[in-house]
Amino acid sequence: MDKELTFNWSTHQPLIMAAMQLYAPKFVLELGIGEFSTPLFKQRAPELLSVENNQEWIAHMKTRYPDLNIIHHDLKGKILIGTALAELTKVDRLQLFDFYLRLPIPPGRKLLFCDQYTATRTISIIALKDRFDLIIYHDSEEAPLYDYDLINTFGFNSYILKSPVSWTTMMIRKTIDKGPEVLRSCLTIPVQQYLALNPECKFMELTA
Repeated sequence: MDKELTFNWSTHQPLIMAAMQLYAPKFVLELGIGEFSTPLFKQRAPELLSVENNQEWIAHMKTRYPDLNIIHHDLKGKILIGTALAELTKVDRLQLFDFYLRLPIPPGRKLLFCDQYTATRTISIIALKDRFDLIIYHDSEEAPLYDYDLINTFGFNSYILKSPVSWTTMMIRKTIDKGPEVLRSCLTIPVQQYLALNPECKFMELTA
């Protein structure tokens, strides 16, 4: 895979690693499977359920992870990977909301990861946030495209891992949040390792 693309698509890795270490969720719902997220969750999550919109990408990932527990969320060509949330009809939004509400979510501490088709991300978070303790979403520097500003963060603290390209935001339920300094300390090694492997990145900075 092209090195530049690796850098653009993998900046969520340090925050995933820190979240799994600090909060040890028993269940992860991964919306949007990927070369840089799925392996981390498979290694660290006791239970992983993945949801993907692209059938061809599912087939590719299944060649590497044949035991991946995955649901194909078929958007039937109505919503493409780059379709913006603002382009959806009211019916489209309600159908997406209903799909996410119906996903099987077990009890216990849970993490929601969102890196799926553009138009579906904010709707998925709105539909599922009350059932999760940790929520990580990628590309959070592009709020106008994803409309992340529509998310009601009541009951959560938000942290952003900034980089020269894609930012990653993590919402942590206030009742379990260990605070920014603990998170920053836990990020030290993952960030150092990431920058060593991706020197083009230059920097990563956590803001609260």
